[in-house]
Amino acid sequence: TAYYRVTLTQELTNPSAEASEDVWLDVILFSHRDWQFAALAWSSVPLKTMYVDGENNWHGVFDIGTIQAGTSRTVLIEVIFACDNYESGASEANTGLITEVPAELEPYLRADNYWEVDSTEIQEKKQEVVGDETNAYLVAKKIMEFVAENIEYENVALRQGALQTLLTGKGDCDGFSDLTIALSRAAGLPARICFGWAYQEEEEEFGGHAWVEFYLPNHDWQPADPTWAKVLGGYLGELPDRAHLLRSTWGLTSMASNVWVTYYGGRPEIQEDESLEKLRPAQATGELFTAARVAVDLADRLFEANGNENLRQELELAHTYLEQARVASPPDKISL
Repeated sequence: TAYYRVTLTQELTNPSAEASEDVWLDVILFSHRDWQFAALAWSSVPLKTMYVDGENNWHGVFDIGTIQAGTSRTVLIEVIFACDNYESGASEANTGLITEVPAELEPYLRADNYWEVDSTEIQEKKQEVVGDETNAYLVAKKIMEFVAENIEYENVALRQGALQTLLTGKGDCDGFSDLTIALSRAAGLPARICFGWAYQEEEEEFGGHAWVEFYLPNHDWQPADPTWAKVLGGYLGELPDRAHLLRSTWGLTSMASNVWVTYYGGRPEIQEDESLEKLRPAQATGELFTAARVAVDLADRLFEANGNENLRQELELAHTYLEQARVASPPDKISL
C-alpha cells in the first residue's frame, strides 16, 4: 500500500464592495473504490458536514463565515489516501455483451458538452474502430488501443473535448479520456470520467490527472487509463501502480467541478492549489487516526442533531478505540 497526503489550498477572495457573509465552501474530497481508501484528516476551518452526491463523490462542507470587502481567506484541507495495486480479472472470456448493459445505465450513453457522441466524426470513427464487435471487454480494448496509438500527447490550455481531440490528433489526459468516453458511448458501452491526481515514483512528479471507467457486464465499473496505456500498455480493468488518487467521478455531466461556494452579499472568487506528500507507514498511521477522530467528532454532532439512539453504543465504542489508540501510539506518530 502507498500512502499520500494531499493538501488542498483554497484561496477565497472578495473583490466586491460589500462583505461576503455566511460563506460555505463545498469541496469534493475523494471517491472510494476497491483499490483506494481516503479520508479527511484536517482542515483549517470548521467542518460542518459531509455528504455523498449522485456520482458517489464525498463532499466536505466548511463554514468560512464572513469575508470582508477587498480581503481574502485561505483555507487548508488535508486528505489522506491509501492506494493499492488493482486488477479486476476482466477479460474477453468472462465479460458480457453490450446487450447485457442494464437499462438504468442509459444516462451514461448520452452526449454532453465534451462528449460529442452524436457527431458524424465520432460515429464514423466508432464504426471504424469497433465494427460489429459486441463483447464489452473487446469494445473497450479496441477503443483504448485506438486512442493510445493514434492520439499524440500534448498539453492544452483548456479542456477541448472528444471531437477536437479526434480532429487534431492531439490532447492531454482530459482529451484522451473524453475521446475514449465518446467512442465508448457511441458503441453502446457506458463510460465516465475520473479526476484526481497521479504520482510518478521515478520522477517524483505529482499532478492533476484524468482517466476513465467503463461499465463491463459481469464486472461493474472498471478503471482504464488511455493516457498511461500509451506509454506503459495495459491499464484496462487494472491500475498496477498504487499511484492513481481518485478525487471525483463524472458521468451524468461532463461539466465537472470540484469546488462550490454559497454566500450572501459580495461574490467571492475561488482559486485552488494542491500539493502532495508521499507518507511512510508510520506517518500514515498518525494521519489515519487523526482522520478517524474527525469522522467520530462529526458523527457526534450528527448524533446530537438527530438523536438516533441506535448509534449511541457504536459511538461510545469508537471513542474507546480512539482513546486506546492514542495511549498506545508514540506522540510523534499521532496527534488527536
